[in-house]
Amino acid sequence: MITSRDGATINYEVEGRGRHVTLVHGVGSHLQAWDGVVAALRDEFTLLRYDLRGHAKSGKPPGPYALDDYVADLAALLDAQSVDRTTLVGFSFGGMIAPAFTVRYPNRVQALAIVSAVASGSGDIVDLYRTAIAIVVGVAVLGLAVALAGLVSPRGAEALAEA
Repeated sequence: MITSRDGATINYEVEGRGRHVTLVHGVGSHLQAWDGVVAALRDEFTLLRYDLRGHAKSGKPPGPYALDDYVADLAALLDAQSVDRTTLVGFSFGGMIAPAFTVRYPNRVQALAIVSAVASGSGDIVDLYRTAIAIVVGVAVLGLAVALAGLVSPRGAEALAEA
């Protein structure tokens, strides 16, 4: 367990080895919802999963809870684990937490997967998704540019940039 900024305790498990992936469940669920995913991926990835505040074995401080509370919990969890960057996978409500975290902490997200989250709704939700996707795409393009810089001559890189 770790403690978030407001004293909420967050229950979590870490398993596997390799590139870091954080799994965020939805409302009314718990970290065990990811058991099948963890079993399939633990040999290639370090998988961090946790119970959201108010769920399962995590603390249930008085509400109401805001999206920012869940983002702060995730930041505290990654800080406690000394994780600088992670791939975020958010299911359902986790699919709202993950992009909100990406917008708040763009340098901490290597990749983002939004699974079965709200597909429509207020303009704020749509803007959140668009902003998070733009951040992740920007990170991916920057990563590709860095990779190409190591593989392509300066003249070849200029030609690619002009294309």
